[in-house]
Amino acid sequence: MIDLSPLVGEPDADDGLELTFRVFPKTGRERWMLEMQYSKPWHLKTWPRVNLRARLIYAVAQVLSWIGLSLPHRKITIPVAPDAPYWKLRQEFVRLGIFLGTPGPNRKFVVFAGKGRDEVFVKIPLSSTSAALVDNEAEAIAQLSADPNLSRLLPQARRVAGHLAVENMELRGGGFRKLSTEAVVHVHDLLYARSRISCSLVKVRASVLAEEEASGWKDSLVDHSPAHRALIDSCRSSAEGFIGKLSPYLEVDCYEAHGDLTPWNVLATRHGDARIIDWELFGLKPRYFDLVHYFAAADILLKHAAPKEIIAHLDAVGAGRDQWRLYVGLYVVLQALYHCMIYDRQPDLHVQAIWQMETWRGMIELLDTMQPPSLSHSTEILNSSPN
Repeated sequence: MIDLSPLVGEPDADDGLELTFRVFPKTGRERWMLEMQYSKPWHLKTWPRVNLRARLIYAVAQVLSWIGLSLPHRKITIPVAPDAPYWKLRQEFVRLGIFLGTPGPNRKFVVFAGKGRDEVFVKIPLSSTSAALVDNEAEAIAQLSADPNLSRLLPQARRVAGHLAVENMELRGGGFRKLSTEAVVHVHDLLYARSRISCSLVKVRASVLAEEEASGWKDSLVDHSPAHRALIDSCRSSAEGFIGKLSPYLEVDCYEAHGDLTPWNVLATRHGDARIIDWELFGLKPRYFDLVHYFAAADILLKHAAPKEIIAHLDAVGAGRDQWRLYVGLYVVLQALYHCMIYDRQPDLHVQAIWQMETWRGMIELLDTMQPPSLSHSTEILNSSPN
């Protein structure tokens, strides 16, 4: 079982309260916890219902709750200390459900907490790395909320039990529905217009990778299986090979991007407008980053599409856009380099990590061999450094 002390305090707290939780699923890696006092599956509020499978499971869980049953689970009983975040949340809210996070150095607990019409998701980091991401999200929301063109897209945020709490935007009429291409373009264009800037490629790379580089990832490598180590190394090598053909002084259009704009981080209103959550990766990225990511991430993680199919889809999305293939290439390369550093430190690679690295590597190889005019004209090696 994962260390729960950031959520419930030290396990030997003798002045605490012993509580029994359901842990989901019954076997395998634990993903959610729900206190036994709750009959409704509040923990699944933390699960975006972006595909048919997720919606069916959510519906089944709701039906089971009406007849006093629950999805398959196992039970654990643990002490909760009186100064722990979960204890404090329990005093303020009447509905609680816990997501135990995605494995890796960015892992954090997310607690759904509700009382009446007040519903929030409370983010509890497990490391300095995930704490920095949560702080970045808080700063992004505060900064962008002051922009009248963007404020309606953002959740309200506050501190609850000492941690960042983000409102449940479903209560504002949003739902996990696919955005139209035009709506995704609109989100990208709003962010791009607000912060566009021209940067050298070396600056872009440094900005995207800075936090992971600073974490000393090379000093905390884990022993992967030969197959996983080979995959990480080959994915990184493909990315380095692609970017190595570009001049570090190549001027790249950039902007402050959401950084993880995906169907599971975007809710749509009935009118098709976006409501956007999870701003942890907000920061400087190459132009079109959010636009490419919205479709590429879904193609990889939801559809398990082949690299050639994904590139064809992206070409349709970006038809007529200046230097589109170059920016698709930069997106894939920076995603691969950033996540390879994370996977270097992640002992147990989940299947999504494998899918992503295999697909990124395939996409880079295809982009490297296609060399369309829009890419080859943009990747000339400059013979002199800037003044």
